[in-house]
Amino acid sequence: MRAGAGKPDWAVLRARQGSFNCWLNGPTNNSFLIQKSPNLLNWFPVSTNTIPASGSVLASDTNSVFSSRQFYRATLQVPNPFLSALQLYLSLDSRDTVGAVAYNRAGPPFYLAAVYNAPMQTVGQVFEGLSFDGSTQYLETPALNLYTSTATFLAWVKRNGAQIDYAGIVFCRGGSTTSGLDCGASGDLRYHWNDEAGTYNYRSGLIPPDGQWALAALVVTPARRCFTWAPPTASSKPGPVLTRMGSRRSTRRWTLRAT
Repeated sequence: MRAGAGKPDWAVLRARQGSFNCWLNGPTNNSFLIQKSPNLLNWFPVSTNTIPASGSVLASDTNSVFSSRQFYRATLQVPNPFLSALQLYLSLDSRDTVGAVAYNRAGPPFYLAAVYNAPMQTVGQVFEGLSFDGSTQYLETPALNLYTSTATFLAWVKRNGAQIDYAGIVFCRGGSTTSGLDCGASGDLRYHWNDEAGTYNYRSGLIPPDGQWALAALVVTPARRCFTWAPPTASSKPGPVLTRMGSRRSTRRWTLRAT
């Protein structure tokens, strides 16, 4: 099947439930993203393939998450300076969340998030979001395998009453990694970095409003930590500056949950 100018050619070898194989033909050194969809609306990444000097590469999908029919497409990968710096970008809207899988828009390598115990779709600040029960519902990604002393965590949150102390918002705990953005029983923003007592014992005093969407942010650098939150109708409220230092290799899975 020929896809047209500027796009790859396809030569399907085998397509059956649970397995898809094809030859991808295109310009040398161009990279193409193979995606699949159960409905032509929600697309999930399969692999990124770079065309070698021969002009052809074999693309395969042997791990289907859909039980009935599937659609495939290949798109040319154009570098995006914004997305290249992201490790995770989970919109959690209806376009990117199907069943027990949430698509990561940050680009390759794609860390798809597993959705546990069916959190409900809800009206979000931008398109849709997910509503968590604060107990058994959460999302989890594979290990990001980062070693960094700088990180930024951003999340649209809509608090629902009192919270469990140290409730994780975007958090990694396991092995040598305990880091992330969380909140206290009063809903105040908190954080962990390197599991240092000076970080998890810190009280920012910044409390996102109850029942209202707010953008919560944590910026970590070797010299300082900065919290902030901003309602969608107001300017950013500056957060306090800390002077804790450290770095951490993220070798465990990241979890997103809320209460």
